[in-house]
Amino acid sequence: MEQHEDRKRLLQEDRIGKILQNHKNTDMITVYKSDYEPRKSSCTIYSALIPDDMIKDSLSRAEWDLMIGQGFPGIISYYEEKGGEHKYFRFGNEKGIEPLVVIRDFHGVVDSYPEISQEFIFFHNLHYLNKEKKYIKYDEYGNDILVAVVNTRNVQIRAKEIREFLTAKNMHLSIQFDCDERSLFSLEELGIK
Repeated sequence: MEQHEDRKRLLQEDRIGKILQNHKNTDMITVYKSDYEPRKSSCTIYSALIPDDMIKDSLSRAEWDLMIGQGFPGIISYYEEKGGEHKYFRFGNEKGIEPLVVIRDFHGVVDSYPEISQEFIFFHNLHYLNKEKKYIKYDEYGNDILVAVVNTRNVQIRAKEIREFLTAKNMHLSIQFDCDERSLFSLEELGIK
């Protein structure tokens, strides 16, 4: 039984199925995840907002468009090319790639944590419920609608609000992932070629 479970886990069939599924507007999409089980698995998911005109380039490469820790405001200095020009970039890059989630890191002084883009929060006029660690919005009747759930290792956002935001910004969502699985059994023992 353990071999069968390890085989299924190593082939990552469930994970691949979740990534490839067509999401309904009410589905919660994982846009950030940091999961590690010693000697068993690790999975990191991080998202980037990609300008529409960069999609072909983005899909042609295996590298992530935006790494964890990137996407913060910064200055890029051009020395030889533009005679010492310094240019401010809101998201720290020239390509227009933006984070949907940023990881706030304080160099070990306090614990790091994920934060959803303030622009996304303002765009949807989201209300943060600190105790429940979730964002909601209110419809015209005053009913609350769950939009996002945030904890230190996982951020999920409802598909409808992601799609509305991407449409308004003329961007696509790049969900980047790096997932590794381990087993005490050999590939031969598991029947994997």
